[in-house]
Amino acid sequence: MAGPAIQAVREMAGISHLPASMNGNPFLYATTLTSMMCGAVLGLYVVMWMSGVLIRDRKFAGFKSVLFNFRLMMLLAGSSALLACFPEVLYLQMYGDDKVPESIQGAVLTGKRMTDSVRVYFIIGWVTLLVMIHPYVSLALMDRDERGVTAHTQVIDYPGWDRLWKPAIVFIGLAVTAVAFTFSKVYG
Repeated sequence: MAGPAIQAVREMAGISHLPASMNGNPFLYATTLTSMMCGAVLGLYVVMWMSGVLIRDRKFAGFKSVLFNFRLMMLLAGSSALLACFPEVLYLQMYGDDKVPESIQGAVLTGKRMTDSVRVYFIIGWVTLLVMIHPYVSLALMDRDERGVTAHTQVIDYPGWDRLWKPAIVFIGLAVTAVAFTFSKVYG
């Protein structure tokens, strides 16, 4: 007897090549796959980036450091994005594919639900850190003059294309990949 996840795979596969939530719409499938792929890739990027700087600066920034806690908060937020999006990418890509064994599809569905359950602790963690450090970050980014007037730190020149071209290229590449995958799934 098959488990409930494998039975769900069998029943849903008979309906459409696309998940029921897509209502047979390839455009919705492609945009959802693009956003989930971006969430997974950018979440992984943030996790790796923040892990690297936390390890690099471990001798200088302890738990009472606002910068340490900011980076830890971003690490947890990136982990939340990765946990939310990666299983969904696997699910969207394998859905209705006869070449993927039902046992693997069932395992992905089960893993997807498990990460949904675990993700809340990462969210609670980064929200807790945000609540803890927000007053200190706010104070660090404001100046009060002798009359009590507050001036907020201003960014003179936000980074332009020279800093933002890498994430833009990643997004475009993932969008093209998702569209190609959608065409092969729907029309292949």
